[in-house]
Amino acid sequence: MRITQKVSLALIMAFTALCALLWAALQMSVAPQFTAFELQKAEDNFERAQNILDRELNQLEAYRRDYGVWDDAYEFLTGEYPEFLEEELPLSLLQELGLNIYVYLSEDGALIDGVAIDGAMEHEVGINAYAPSRFSGWRGFQASLTPTDAVQSVIETSAGLMLVAYAPVTNTDGSGAYIGHILTGRIINEAFVADLQKQTRVEMEVTPLMGKPVAAAAMKSVVRADGFVTVSAPIIGVDGAAIAMLTARTPCDITVIGQRTILSTFVFLAIAALIFIAIVSVLLRKLAIHPIEKLTAIMNDADAEKLVIVDDLADRKDEVGVLYSTFTNLLSRIDDHTRQLANALTAAESAERAKTHFLANMSHEIRTPMNGVMGMADLLASTKLTETQKGFVDVIVKSGDALLTIINDILDFSKLDAGMASLSPAPFILADVVEDVSALIAARAATKNVELAVRVDPKLPYSFVGDAGRLRQILINLTGNAVKFTDKGYVLIDVSPASEADEERVALKFSIVDTGVGISEHKRADIFEKFSQADNSSTRAHEGTGLGLAIAKALVELMGGEIGVESTPGAGSTFWFTIALAVNTKDLPETEEYEDAAGARVLIVDDNGVNRRILEEQTAAWGCPSQSCESGAAALTLLREAAKRNAPFDVVIMDYHMPAMNGAEAVQLIRHDEQIASTPIVMLTSVDQASAGDHFADIGVNAYLTKPARSSVLQRAISGALHGTATSTTTAAPQISDTPAPAAAETDKRVDVLVAEDNEVNRLVISHILTGSGYSYEMAVNGREAVEKFKTLKPRIVLMDVSMPEMNGHEATAEIRRIEADGMAHTPIIGVTAHAVKGDREECLTAGMDDYVPKPVSPATLTSKIAEHLAAAASNAA
Repeated sequence: MRITQKVSLALIMAFTALCALLWAALQMSVAPQFTAFELQKAEDNFERAQNILDRELNQLEAYRRDYGVWDDAYEFLTGEYPEFLEEELPLSLLQELGLNIYVYLSEDGALIDGVAIDGAMEHEVGINAYAPSRFSGWRGFQASLTPTDAVQSVIETSAGLMLVAYAPVTNTDGSGAYIGHILTGRIINEAFVADLQKQTRVEMEVTPLMGKPVAAAAMKSVVRADGFVTVSAPIIGVDGAAIAMLTARTPCDITVIGQRTILSTFVFLAIAALIFIAIVSVLLRKLAIHPIEKLTAIMNDADAEKLVIVDDLADRKDEVGVLYSTFTNLLSRIDDHTRQLANALTAAESAERAKTHFLANMSHEIRTPMNGVMGMADLLASTKLTETQKGFVDVIVKSGDALLTIINDILDFSKLDAGMASLSPAPFILADVVEDVSALIAARAATKNVELAVRVDPKLPYSFVGDAGRLRQILINLTGNAVKFTDKGYVLIDVSPASEADEERVALKFSIVDTGVGISEHKRADIFEKFSQADNSSTRAHEGTGLGLAIAKALVELMGGEIGVESTPGAGSTFWFTIALAVNTKDLPETEEYEDAAGARVLIVDDNGVNRRILEEQTAAWGCPSQSCESGAAALTLLREAAKRNAPFDVVIMDYHMPAMNGAEAVQLIRHDEQIASTPIVMLTSVDQASAGDHFADIGVNAYLTKPARSSVLQRAISGALHGTATSTTTAAPQISDTPAPAAAETDKRVDVLVAEDNEVNRLVISHILTGSGYSYEMAVNGREAVEKFKTLKPRIVLMDVSMPEMNGHEATAEIRRIEADGMAHTPIIGVTAHAVKGDREECLTAGMDDYVPKPVSPATLTSKIAEHLAAAASNAA
C-alpha cells in the first residue's frame, strides 16, 4: 500500500473515530437533558390535571357554601320554608352551574330532598341515581363521616365517579344546631374530561378502580412507551382509599426535537471536521507526501545508469531533505559496492567454471590410466597364473579398487560441495535397494567373519519413488564403514517406518547397527565433518579419506532428511538417518512368478539371535508360521518332536556356520533319520564357493543361498524346496582366453564391435576383453576415423570414447546418426569415458548415444552391456 493510500486511510479512520466520539458525546451529554425536560413537562402536565380537578372541587365547595350557609336552607331543613327548593333551586340552576346533583340529608343520613340532572345536563333524574355505591346509600355515606365534617372528594356512584362537596347546613352567621348536610356533585364522564382536557391542553383520563387494590409502589408511576410519557397516580376517596387513577399522557415531542437538534449539530460539526481534515490532508500532501513520493520514485529508479538530481528535495532542510541526501550518498556507495560485487561474481563464476572443468579433466585423466591398470589386472587374473602371481594380481586389483573408491569419494564430495549434485526420483523397490547393498558388502564382511543381516519392516509399502542410486550410495558408505570397524559380531541394516506406514508419503528410518569398536563421545560431535575420522593417529588400524560420512550426511540433507549416530565405546555404534519418500502407486515391471508358500510351517536354525528375529519376521510376513532354535542339536529335537505329533515342519532354514555342529553336519543327521529325512532344507552360508553347490547337493540340501539372502530370493527358494523346483545359483567371474582372436575377417567386412579410443593402453584392454568374449572388432584412434570405418564396416555396435583428437565422441556420434538418417538401421552406441561428473551421462544421451559406461570398466560390465544392446537390436530387427 502506498503512503498516499495509508495517509488517506489514516485520515478516514481519524474522521470516522472523531464522528463516533462526537456522536457518543452528544448522546451522553445533550440527549439526557432533552429527556429530563420531557419528563419535567410530563410531571407539569400531570400537576395541571390534578390542579384542574382540585379547581372543580373548589368550585363545588363554593356552590355548597352558597346554598349551605344560608338561613333559607337552614329553615328548609327545619321545615319552616318548604318551598325553598322550588323557589331557589330549579333544574335550570344546575344546568347553569354545571352540577349534576344538589341534595340535603338529615342528621341521620336520610334523604330530605334535592335536585339531580343526567350527565348530559338535559333531563332531571332521581336523587338515588347518584347514591354512593361503596357506602350502601346515603345513610352509609353519612355514617362514615362525623357530623361536622366538610369534605371535597370523589365518590363512586351507580352512574360513575363523581366529584362532591359535602358539609353541614348552618345559618348565614354560622349559628344554629346541627340538623343535616348539603352535598353538591359533578359526574366525571367523557364530556366532563374532554372539557378539562380542553381547558388544560393535557391528555388525561380518570379511571375507576372498581375495588381493585393499589400497591404502595404503584401510588405514582412514570412510564415511557408508544411515543408518550404517561404519569399516573391514585385519587383518594372519602374513606381514604384509592378509588380511581388519574393519568396524564404527554407526547415525546421534546426528545424527537432533541434528536433532530443533536443530528443537526452532529452534521454541522462533522462537516466542520471534514473540512478541517481536508485542509490537513492538502497540507500533508504538499509538505510531506509529495516529497516522499518523489523520493520513492528516485529509489525505484535507483538501478538507472545515472541518478537524477531533484533540486527541490536537495534544497530542503527538513527530515525529507536529510533522507534525500542520505539516500543519494548511500546509492553512490551501493553503486561502488555493486561494481565490486559484479567483478567478484564474474571472478567466482569463472572460478566455478574452472573448477567444473578441472573436475571433468581430473576424472578423465585419473580414470583413463586406472582403466588400463584395472583392466589389465582383470585380464591377467583370467589367465593361467602361479599362486604367487595370483597373489600379486590380487594386490593390484584390491589396490586399484581402493584407489578408485578414494577417487569417487573426492569427486562426489566435490560435486556436493559445489552444489552440483541433484536427485533423480524414480519408482524403486525398497527391499531390492537394501539387499543390493548387503550383496555388495557381503564378501567384505565374510572375509572378517562378521555376520551381515538385513531387516526391512514388513509393514512398509513395497515400492517408493525416490533416487535409489543416492540411497544406495548412503547405505554403502554407512554399511561399509560399519564392516570396516567391526572385527567380530554382526552388522545389521534395519529399515523401519518413522511415520504411519499407510500414508501417501512415509518417513523411513534406516539404522546400521554394528558391534564394533564404537565412538567416544567427544568424537561423535564432528564425525560427519569432512576429512574427520574417529582415529586420526598415525598408528590407526583403519585407513580412509574421512569423506564417506560427510558424503552420506550431504546426500541425506539433499534428500531432505537428517542423520545421526549413537555409540558406546567397546560395544558398537548405530548410524541412522531418516528420509521421507512418496509411496509408488504405479505398476512396476512384472517379476518372475513362483508358487505360494503361505501356511508352510518353517523351522529356523541360526546361532545368531538377530538373524533369527529377522527370519521370523520375514516368514510371518509371507504367512508362514515359524519356530526357531540356535543349534543343530536343538533343530533335530524339534523336528523329531513335531514328527511324533503328526505336525511336521514343512521346510527348514539352516545356517551353515554354527558352533559345535555346523549346518552341513546337521543336514546329514536329518537325512539319516527316517522320520525327518524328507524335510526340505534351505541352507544359508556366509561363504560363496564355486564347489558349494555340488557339496550341498551331495548331502541333501534342496537349495542354498549366500547371506544376507534377499527376501524375495529366500521366499522363492522356500517355495521351490516345497514344490520340488529349487535351484541354487552362484556367480563366477567371466573367463578370458589367453589366445588372442583375430579382428575382422578379410572376407567379411562387417564386424561385431567398432571401438573408438585414442588411448593405446585402453585399446589394448578393450581388445583383450573383446577377444576373450568372442566378438570381432575394429579399432579407430579418433572420432573421424571411427566415422569412416563405420561407413565401410557397418558394425553391430560402437564403443565410443568421448575425449578424442580431431573429432570427439559427441561429434562422431552425431555424424553417425546423420548417416543412419539416409536409410541405415539404428546402431547401438555406448559411450565409454573417463568423465564422471554431473551431466556427462546426459550429454552422451543427448548426443545420440544409447548408453554410458564410466571408466575404469570391468570385463563383466562391458561384455554385459554389449550383450544387452545387441540382444535388444536383434529383437527390434525381428
